[in-house]
Amino acid sequence: MGVRPEDIKDVRFPGRDGLPKVNSKVEVVESMGSEIFVYLNIGGKTLTARMDPRSSDIQPGQNVQVAIDTHHLHLFDAKNEKALVSRGAPAAEVPAIAEAQQVR
Repeated sequence: MGVRPEDIKDVRFPGRDGLPKVNSKVEVVESMGSEIFVYLNIGGKTLTARMDPRSSDIQPGQNVQVAIDTHHLHLFDAKNEKALVSRGAPAAEVPAIAEAQQVR
């Protein structure tokens, strides 16, 4: 399973209602000006969240709750690593993936 950094969101801001929320521990915070990269430990795995500057008060070592936009999950076959679902749609229906498979 894969989730893009922009699909992990700070729960404190509008537009997160209805999204599943998970607890995490902040490992690293990188301020990039117009966005912040937050490295989170979720269940022993490190995930990167790309957040807007409103989340600038997040600090390393802090426990935070984040929302995961599950409409944009990517699922992969564990054996051959091919995409099964990309951004919520079956991989065969995603134009870029379908085109790449035809080229092979």
